[in-house]
Amino acid sequence: MSKKSQIIAGLILLATILLWFFIYITFKNIATVVGNIEKSSSATTSENLIENELLSLLGISPNKIKPASTSTDIYMDPPKEIRAIYVTAPVALTPIWMNKLIELTKKTEINAMVINVKDGDTTYLTPKMTAVVKKIKENNIYPIARIVVVQDNGLVKTRPDLALKTASGKIWMEKNYKWVDPSSKEVWDYNLNISLKALDIGFEEINFDYFRFPASGALNDIVYPYYKEETPKSNAINKFAKYLVDNIHNADHKAVVSLDIYGYTFLKDDIGIGQNLSSLAIYFDVISPMVYPSHYTPGNFGFKNPAQHPYQVVLKTLKKGLATLQSNPEVNKNLKIRPWIQDFNMGAIYNVDMVNKQKQAIKDAGLEYGWMSWNPSNIYDISKYTK
Repeated sequence: MSKKSQIIAGLILLATILLWFFIYITFKNIATVVGNIEKSSSATTSENLIENELLSLLGISPNKIKPASTSTDIYMDPPKEIRAIYVTAPVALTPIWMNKLIELTKKTEINAMVINVKDGDTTYLTPKMTAVVKKIKENNIYPIARIVVVQDNGLVKTRPDLALKTASGKIWMEKNYKWVDPSSKEVWDYNLNISLKALDIGFEEINFDYFRFPASGALNDIVYPYYKEETPKSNAINKFAKYLVDNIHNADHKAVVSLDIYGYTFLKDDIGIGQNLSSLAIYFDVISPMVYPSHYTPGNFGFKNPAQHPYQVVLKTLKKGLATLQSNPEVNKNLKIRPWIQDFNMGAIYNVDMVNKQKQAIKDAGLEYGWMSWNPSNIYDISKYTK
């Protein structure tokens, strides 16, 4: 072998040794990071440390979003005008996706999130959810816990005696969901305990949805284990409402309790599902009508396709409901109306203009407490929420 070849071979050997040494040091550092993190008492905080420290090792600056701290939770006043987006639990518990939504709030008018802590299948009050709440509050985002009340596959699985049945004794279903009886005291306490736990982990507001009797499906086949059919459905729902709100406020006087109701309840005071606007407005702090234009039937307000007329549908619905509330002296004097708006394509393409028309209608109705935007996919176009 020539001298030149020997030098080249030596350099290759040296480079190989240096490369393996670099790999060894790098993985040793990573192992140290992971080993230190495994000693942490919080699994979710550990995930944040892993993410940030590994990024640092690779020479990348950690995400600008503040990680959740282990400090004691601090109360957060609700913004006067809440501009919220809906977030499912799986999305909230996925750091990469949640970080993108937090970044969205930094670039837009969004200042709150409505996060599922109980949907129609299960609950999500885990240590990871606690960390999520801390994280969004540290990024100045107001946290609202959404609880799906009587549509409850999870509870029916463990307590089938609470479920709505058919005459043959089978569990009644609406599509893929089972329902529990809204007149059951155990159902009341079950949802109350979930609400109090959500407040305990840092949520500032409890938002109840599916707080009603079924509206579709084979309604005539339903046999209720507790509800007596001679009782008006609105009376049953009102008792449930009073029990929940009173007990939540007794446990936490700062807690805000809001209710999602059909937009139609602003047009007609009882549509057969137990939601009576005038009565429910006595108990709750916030009423949130779901004024999605796509959910109005042809002919409403004279429109063949109401979904194509978001401004008129939202404005006329709110004005009618507000007039109903003003005529009832028993309504909570501090009641706020904060509608849900549509950010999904149904009946029409909901682009920037269609979303903005709904926001404008809310303002023109004289409301100043904001709105909550529903997109079931949780994919929000930044151009629809510019500051």
